[in-house]
Amino acid sequence: HEMVPRAGVPVSRYKPWPQRVDWFRVVVEARNGDTLSALSSDLGIPKSTLSMIITSDRNIVPLWSNAERLIQVWMQVTGRGFDELPRVRR
Repeated sequence: HEMVPRAGVPVSRYKPWPQRVDWFRVVVEARNGDTLSALSSDLGIPKSTLSMIITSDRNIVPLWSNAERLIQVWMQVTGRGFDELPRVRR
């Protein structure tokens, strides 16, 4: 039986890190119409980090601790689970 991530519990406790997460989509969907500044403040992640993720033509991967916080907010905002993280299409 596989555990499902929930708010406040580190994602890393559940399963191996998903391959090829589309971090651009995670940030945009986690914003939910808010500004990057608001998301940055909520997450405690520098706005410059979030800006790099959404303005780069490459799939920038955030630091592990930032990625976990970002995924937690994304799951709360979208109501989707860890297995439904957006993926980069090959």
